[in-house]
Amino acid sequence: MPGLRSLITVVLCATALGSCVVFRGPAESFFRVRGKIDVPSSAHGCWIELHRAPGGQVIQKRDIDKNFDATFVIAPRPGTYFLTVSCPGNLTEYRSTTYTLKGHQAQPLDLGTITIKRVDER
Repeated sequence: MPGLRSLITVVLCATALGSCVVFRGPAESFFRVRGKIDVPSSAHGCWIELHRAPGGQVIQKRDIDKNFDATFVIAPRPGTYFLTVSCPGNLTEYRSTTYTLKGHQAQPLDLGTITIKRVDER
């Protein structure tokens, strides 16, 4: 019976794939970060970068507005990260504290208000 064989094959494949998810866990996770940038009015086109700590390797980059809410995909195992916020021009760069993240974060990380100034205003 070709129909029964096909059904059995589908059930076996689904069971095998399902067991991979159960035993290995999810392949990736995510977290959200939000905040507000206080930046000179001439600056626009800012971005936020997720870095692996230690080392500072950039993992992902998102373009953001002055009020932002960005989502980053991360590994499901615990990892240490930090964020930087930058804007074009002769401006300072914000660097967050280091966070240890694992799995989906229920609440977004709130960076609050980030002040970015011209380099000569430090």
